[in-house]
Amino acid sequence: MGDSEAKLLERELRHAIKLCELQARLLKDSDRVFSESKPPERLIRQPELLRLTGLSKRTISRLEGAGRFPSRRQLGLRAVGWAESAVNAWISDPANWRSARAS
Repeated sequence: MGDSEAKLLERELRHAIKLCELQARLLKDSDRVFSESKPPERLIRQPELLRLTGLSKRTISRLEGAGRFPSRRQLGLRAVGWAESAVNAWISDPANWRSARAS
């Protein structure tokens, strides 16, 4: 192995080590970010919503329109869901529940 090949190999090795150190730092930072973040909110679909509340589709729609029930979230073209925490808050006190946007 010539002197120039050895220098090239040494430079590539230093570069590889720096890359590994950078990746290790990024992984450490991402672990910290994910451990500090909240778990994603559970969304419930309409059949479960109807079972939990005992209300009809029409009643839920009317209450939503009046701001007296949690709003649905569009999940896809033909799919909606409700935030489980908001629905549970409504179930615990339906008479006094108000949406955050109505406040």
